[in-house]
Amino acid sequence: MFHRLRLIWHPEWYHNPKKGPYFEGWYYKNVDKHGKHSFIVIPGVFIEKDIKKSYAFIQIFRKDKTPHFIQYPIEEFSITYYPFSVNISGNHFTLDSLSLTITTDTLTINGNLRFHNCTPWPITLLSPGAMGWYAFVPTMECNHAVLSMDHTISGTISYNGELMDFTGGRGYIEKDWGKSFPKAYIWFQANHFSIAGASIFGSIATIPWKRSQFTGFLIAMLHKGRLYTFTTYNKAQCKLTVTDSLVRINCIKKNISASITIQRKPGKPLPAPYNGSMQSKIYESLDAHIHCTLKDGNKVIVDDTGNHAGFEIVGDIDNLIARL
Repeated sequence: MFHRLRLIWHPEWYHNPKKGPYFEGWYYKNVDKHGKHSFIVIPGVFIEKDIKKSYAFIQIFRKDKTPHFIQYPIEEFSITYYPFSVNISGNHFTLDSLSLTITTDTLTINGNLRFHNCTPWPITLLSPGAMGWYAFVPTMECNHAVLSMDHTISGTISYNGELMDFTGGRGYIEKDWGKSFPKAYIWFQANHFSIAGASIFGSIATIPWKRSQFTGFLIAMLHKGRLYTFTTYNKAQCKLTVTDSLVRINCIKKNISASITIQRKPGKPLPAPYNGSMQSKIYESLDAHIHCTLKDGNKVIVDDTGNHAGFEIVGDIDNLIARL
């Protein structure tokens, strides 16, 4: 019981469910300093309703390449808590590193990356990370954690014989866990702005709540070491408009406001947990552009565009907007 309580303040830890369907995945986004290589690695586990059918997986996704979803027997998945690590068949993932050794019929990957000066969403006693007080609600359909808004990278990855050097690049780490991805949501992230260390993240999603549902949002901008947040639970306000080419988001909390414009790009299909299986497909792009104007009253704090942005849009967006 004590360990399960500690999980609330350690969202990076594996939650070890007693039954399925259930998923848990750690998302590592890595972009080299020249913006040539955008490389996503997602280690995770899917617990089936029939526990014997459960499995671990690693997703590999490169911009302009076919994504790969590699399944492993659940017995090849292991966790350590002190220090934290996820281990899948010789591949290792921590909060400050990843190590890959993957060989399939179509994919050969080897290499190691180190992450430096990671900047997680702050965790406090009453607000344990990005979920805020919702982290205390045990029935949330999907939980989210931002494990690093921004960090620098060192190391190389060999991908089917091509050497990718990520030294001097920038990275981002997040995590999702629960029963299912939301049936409708918008997600975006970028940390390639003109000022090094700036980063933006956002998620606007349909949240089941008791016998109803509402649209919740988590939006944050990191600038010069300060995290500006706009969330459902901190009484911010959010407006959303969506066209075929653009997503516009306007947020305000007290005297701080953000105007965000996302230039949509076509995405690649990735398996995702929905309604009890990993058979659903979401489409993620790695080359969207996100412009953000952040203000304190009339004073402009940020007016910049983030490139190499991750972007997903899923489900009934009209209903998402209507319940915001």
